Amino acid sequence: MTETRAAPRPSRKTVLALIVVFVGPLALAILLFAFHDRLPIPAAVTVGELILPPTPMPDLHPRPLLEAPLPTPLFRGHWTLLYMSQGRCDLDCEANLFKMRQVRLSMGRDMGRVERLLLIAPPVAHGALEQIARRYPGLAVAALERADRQALAQILGPGAENRIHIVDPLGNAMMRYPAEVPAKGLLKDLKRLLKVSQIG
Repeated sequence: MTETRAAPRPSRKTVLALIVVFVGPLALAILLFAFHDRLPIPAAVTVGELILPPTPMPDLHPRPLLEAPLPTPLFRGHWTLLYMSQGRCDLDCEANLFKMRQVRLSMGRDMGRVERLLLIAPPVAHGALEQIARRYPGLAVAALERADRQALAQILGPGAENRIHIVDPLGNAMMRYPAEVPAKGLLKDLKRLLKVSQIG
């Protein structure tokens, strides 16, 4: 008659290890949820200022000023780098249009997901338009009348002119940048947005 041996009982260390593996992550998640306001969890770092909540753009009636057609619909289906200026494009305007062009070019294969739009308060000097068209091919430029500028300023906040704004593919203004923002910071934010976005 053969003698059957009882299976060896798991050691205390093995049992504790199994408990830690299966219960540990759940306990950690509960603690993080319960004490999230007291823990030094770093916030997401962005260079631009978030517009909270993201705000739908108003219904605008811009008048195209260059041969490059305006995106249709204006703020839908693509990300938009938007810049507002008075009737002339000064040094700050030129610097930011250059920045917008370089950032879009640096997006690589995602470049087609990003449009650039310059909205100018009329009247606009014809010579200035020719210069803009030559320096920034593919840039959409449009005149925006006073009522539309006021409606847009309510959405974009104080100092809306001479800033770069990001509008998402659903037509929501979501970020703004001062004139002196470095192109590297704007590019970093835009790449992050396009990476996590499933739209546009």
